[in-house]
Amino acid sequence: QKSALAQSLDIFNGQVTIDKDGNLKATTLLVDQITVNEGKVTGSGVILAGQVETLIENPYVEGSSAIFISPNTPLLQKMAVTEKGLKTFKVKLVHPEPQDINFEYFIVGINI
Repeated sequence: QKSALAQSLDIFNGQVTIDKDGNLKATTLLVDQITVNEGKVTGSGVILAGQVETLIENPYVEGSSAIFISPNTPLLQKMAVTEKGLKTFKVKLVHPEPQDINFEYFIVGINI
């Protein structure tokens, strides 16, 4: 609603609120599945053969974000998010691999 009185919706005495921008706040969220819009908080990247790191740019990354990565290639070593900044993060390997390493990521914003 466009009314000046329509600032937020308060349900169950503040246990669930929805503000005028559509932000939902709840004490606990219980769902069977989460679906997110493609290209927002999820994406993919690649560490090129012979390299040990790549920089990913995503407008949803903040220094406090939790970033989960999952390689699409079997590895004998682990991948890690080693640096996070405003709109970027770095994914790194300890040793270079002989083939490109494709991976997917999921960004979760942490409200500090």
